[in-house]
Amino acid sequence: MLGSLCHDLILLENQIPFIVLEALFNLSNVCDETLNKHVALFFESILAMEQTPLNRVTKGKHLLGMNKVTEAKHLLDLLRNCLFPSLPRANRGDKSNWEFTKCATNLSQAGVKFEKNEEDSCRLFNIELSRTTTGVLQIPPLTLKSVSFVLLLNLIALEQCIGHDDLVTSYVVFIDSLIN
Repeated sequence: MLGSLCHDLILLENQIPFIVLEALFNLSNVCDETLNKHVALFFESILAMEQTPLNRVTKGKHLLGMNKVTEAKHLLDLLRNCLFPSLPRANRGDKSNWEFTKCATNLSQAGVKFEKNEEDSCRLFNIELSRTTTGVLQIPPLTLKSVSFVLLLNLIALEQCIGHDDLVTSYVVFIDSLIN
């Protein structure tokens, strides 16, 4: 039942303004905790994305108190802000000139080596290509469950509808290209 609830809570069409959720939460007098912390605790166990900033809330670092996160429009926006807690807005340029990445097999044949990004694994989308003579592509580990796909698809929809940067869309296209 928790999986179904999580699925329904992250659908873009089911989003309720966060200010309404906070008002209802404050009326409940459940405890002295914040709604952000309850959201983090709920989604960390359901999504099992061990390396996201959501999980560090329960380990003593209250990242959900940051302004960008507390200014979330709704739960899906809050989850997106947790995945990208402090990334500056970047100029992505003209998307009509984008080229798709070759698959991992082709990149490997061209001399690119793949490594798990251990240094900054708490940043799920921190993919780095070393520009040395022997290129190394470092990718943080990603644990996926069926509800994770729903989250990624709805985050892509949010980016396309609201006009956010295309960070999740770019990540999914990149990983899809590697898998091909």
